[in-house]
Amino acid sequence: MEIVMPNEKLKATKEKEVPTKAEVLEYQYVTREKEPMFLVRYPGGGWRPSLLGDGRQHWTIPADEKDRFEAHHHFQIGRIIPYHG
Repeated sequence: MEIVMPNEKLKATKEKEVPTKAEVLEYQYVTREKEPMFLVRYPGGGWRPSLLGDGRQHWTIPADEKDRFEAHHHFQIGRIIPYHG
């Protein structure tokens, strides 16, 4: 005969799955300063920005395009920076 303590039963029933880190689906970028509209282009395509209220340009980039966008020279020289909200 096995004796199970009540606390052990509670622990077993209250065990929860560890939440997994949410996968990032898109990234956001802005121009460092207020600028006239310009496109970030690559051969065969590009990304069109939207305009923020403070005059900076804003891009929302899908996760699979992140590396290509960050390889662009405007990002490399710091004209475009990551946007965190």
